[in-house]
Amino acid sequence: MAKIKLTPLKKPEGAKSAGRPLPPFKLEYVIINEDKRPLHKFGEIECFSLAEVAGEANLAIKSPAPFSNFDFDNSDEAEIMLKIIEDLNLKCRVMRTDRGIHVWFRTPDGTGSPTKRRNALGLTQDIKGWDVNSLSTVKLNGKWREWIRDTPWEEVEEAPVWLKIIHGQKYKDDFDFPNMQKGSRNDALFRYSGVLQTRGFTNEQVRETLTLINDYVLKDPLPKDELEIILRDEAFFEAGQAAVISEFFDDKKFLHWRFAEALLEGLKVITYHGVIYTYRNGYYQNRERTIEREMRSMYRACNIRQQN
Repeated sequence: MAKIKLTPLKKPEGAKSAGRPLPPFKLEYVIINEDKRPLHKFGEIECFSLAEVAGEANLAIKSPAPFSNFDFDNSDEAEIMLKIIEDLNLKCRVMRTDRGIHVWFRTPDGTGSPTKRRNALGLTQDIKGWDVNSLSTVKLNGKWREWIRDTPWEEVEEAPVWLKIIHGQKYKDDFDFPNMQKGSRNDALFRYSGVLQTRGFTNEQVRETLTLINDYVLKDPLPKDELEIILRDEAFFEAGQAAVISEFFDDKKFLHWRFAEALLEGLKVITYHGVIYTYRNGYYQNRERTIEREMRSMYRACNIRQQN
């Protein structure tokens, strides 16, 4: 199996992946019903210490900053994710659920709470982010869920880049890696390397992601020599250019509306009184540079195309 270097989802300059001091926090518990809903109305959720509610039959925890819960409730895909975690010895916390697993990583910039979206490996996940006060069930019908990987919170590392949500609905069929059959794998991985580049992945991050897809997600992996051809620098440039041209150009005409739609896949944006706000760290902020950075990062290949 190929050795790869993991890259964080978003990593501040000079920061370390784990072992950084955490802000003081205690896990906050919420009483829920059998349908996993809080007993109190939204905005009136009351939190307790474990000692206060340990005898309750149904409990959830509020996601503590700066951690988010990546929820895999498809049993087959949960096993794929768990295998990756174990083989790469990732420092995270993992809880077994009735249908899959909850995986906890650091996410300093927050994640929001997207549901049923595919990450860069093609696995479907929900995310329960600390920045939106998400709840995760830990006890149901009197039974505590089991921590099967209980890394100390202070040692939990930042989320790998391949947990980033990439797929819009349009990519569901073209890049359905868990169900992909022989005959389409080589072309799909080549084209997908271009899609990842348009979403801001570096060449090293693309190599890491495609290697994991091939080794763990595809039912029938490509031979090593075929994968290495796709992972060449020359192939990256070609695939990146092809993805940009296919998605954002009609002949030589730049399709601004498609560019905007793709940009909004990765940003929560609202306008209020003519001012643009992006959702970050738990609230909407008026920071146009956030959008500019995302545009430059995700679509730097557009400039190359326009210059040629």
